Amino acid sequence: MNKYSVISFASFAIFVVLYRIMMSGVSFGAFGKAFVVIMFLLPLLGILSGSKAKKGWMKWILLMLHSFLFCMVVYISLLAYGIPER
Repeated sequence: MNKYSVISFASFAIFVVLYRIMMSGVSFGAFGKAFVVIMFLLPLLGILSGSKAKKGWMKWILLMLHSFLFCMVVYISLLAYGIPER
């Protein structure tokens, strides 16, 4: 694994930890908006660093994983802030 794969995997691990903290119901107080921004930026960082990784299956797994995470965060944000459930 080169340094870009490590950065991409580290952003995935940080995202998972932050997501678990968010789902446990911890109140972030004044840091709530910054937390949401970080939840958007970590998958984007993973996509950018994953695209610079060496060619191979690890690159594509990281790219698909971070793309899924970004879509998941966008969907959760739309449910929370914009799209009413029916």
